[in-house]
Amino acid sequence: MMREPLWDKILTIKPDFQDEMEYVEQELCKSIPDATPKTLYDAARHLIMTGGKRIRPALTILAYDAVENKGNGIDYIAPVANAVELIHTATIIHDDTIDQSFLRRGVESVNAKWGPNTAI
Repeated sequence: MMREPLWDKILTIKPDFQDEMEYVEQELCKSIPDATPKTLYDAARHLIMTGGKRIRPALTILAYDAVENKGNGIDYIAPVANAVELIHTATIIHDDTIDQSFLRRGVESVNAKWGPNTAI
C-alpha cells in the first residue's frame, strides 16, 4: 500500500506508520458494507477499492500524533481518518459527475459506470 517516497521518510521517525495505514485501509474497506440497494453500495465502494495515495488519512494520523496523541492506539483515530477519506471520495464522485468525466484513477468513474443519478 505504501507507494509514496514520502512514506519512507515518515517511517524513519514513525516506524509503526505503515502498520497504521494498513489498519486504516482495512477499516476503510469495511466502512461500506454489502447491503441493499446493492447498486448504491457497489457504486460507493468503487473508488474506495481502487486505492489511491490516502494522503488525507495519513495527514490526519500524523496531525493527531503531533498534537493530541495521549497513548491511544490507531483504532482511536482511524474512524476520523476514514471519515476524511470518505468525504474526499464523495467530492471526487461529485466532481466527476459535474465534469462528466469517464475515468478516475485509471478506472471508470462512478458517473460513467452507474450513471449520474446513482453518482448523485
